[in-house]
Amino acid sequence: INAGYWNPAGIPQLNKKALGFMHSSPFSLGDISLNYLSFIHPTALSFLSGGFGLSFAKQSAQLEQGETTEVNEMEENTYVLSLGGALPDASLYFGANFKALSVSETDEGISRAGSAYDLGLLYYPAPKISLGLMLRNLSARLGDENFSTDTRVGVAGRLLDDRLLLAADYASKEDVAGKKG
Repeated sequence: INAGYWNPAGIPQLNKKALGFMHSSPFSLGDISLNYLSFIHPTALSFLSGGFGLSFAKQSAQLEQGETTEVNEMEENTYVLSLGGALPDASLYFGANFKALSVSETDEGISRAGSAYDLGLLYYPAPKISLGLMLRNLSARLGDENFSTDTRVGVAGRLLDDRLLLAADYASKEDVAGKKG
């Protein structure tokens, strides 16, 4: 159900439609919350030999500041359309996310919107070994703010008749705090 988030190339590997929901209030703080809703239909798009996913994430917080304990409400929303498909030999999968982003803050009446794109690949060089690549936040912009691209690569292997999964991944983000690498 989270293939759209981690790597949309995984969507066509699912066997059936799936729906998921999560609500979290970290550290038992009632004024901070995270909500996530996701739907995946892995076989809906025959022209891709794959399917699609829709997801929505909302992060909100109420922050008290100053001597008068003024309350400032902040909210981030992310809407995602994920598409995933497979090449005819079924050892190479591909996917893309199209994201609409919005951020609002009540204190100063700030509201910004933007978009971002992700690309993912998943390759099986052998039946129980997979290699993945995810390029997150390509051409990402929110108002006048640009996001750096996040590159993730990973490898996984299934052992002991699929009872053990070994996986490793590496993530790199460019231009964080003005530094490359």
